[in-house]
Amino acid sequence: VDPSAAVPRVKIFNWQLGRRLPGTGSGGSSIPSTLHPSQVAEDAGTVYLAPEIHLDPDSDGEAQDIFALGSMAYFLFSGRPPAETPLEATRKVISQQGLDLGSVADGAPQALRELVRVATLPTVHDRYSRVRDFLVQLSAVEEEFTRPESDALVPPLDAKPGDRIAHDLIVKSRLGSGSTAV
Repeated sequence: VDPSAAVPRVKIFNWQLGRRLPGTGSGGSSIPSTLHPSQVAEDAGTVYLAPEIHLDPDSDGEAQDIFALGSMAYFLFSGRPPAETPLEATRKVISQQGLDLGSVADGAPQALRELVRVATLPTVHDRYSRVRDFLVQLSAVEEEFTRPESDALVPPLDAKPGDRIAHDLIVKSRLGSGSTAV
């Protein structure tokens, strides 16, 4: 994200980190409480990967994508990676029952906290079942953030484009100036 840009532009890179890592293939559907020491030394991008990928490379790819989306949302809304190491990420996910955005972002709305938490739950079958479900919830969170604070009516002479001047009237544009050109 470039904060100095007039319009924020998000760049996602190293997407190939969503790969399947070699593992023992335990076949379980929840995250173990331990990792092999070699997994702690992985590059920084692995903290966004679903922890179960380390033990079961054949686990559900969509569940892993959902976890990664939740982890990236955690980063985008908090400005911090979920953890410094994969081991720390696993511990955090287990202890918090998913990543808790509220633990690092004071005042994070409950709907946003729930979006991230459900996407990163430690038990695979408890997460959103499809990426589409995650995106629907993300749209609901966006709607909550962008919804006007109130449906208060604005006096017509003070109205700007987008303001509501009557129950069923929203200003699209101003026609000009003067007493007859609202």
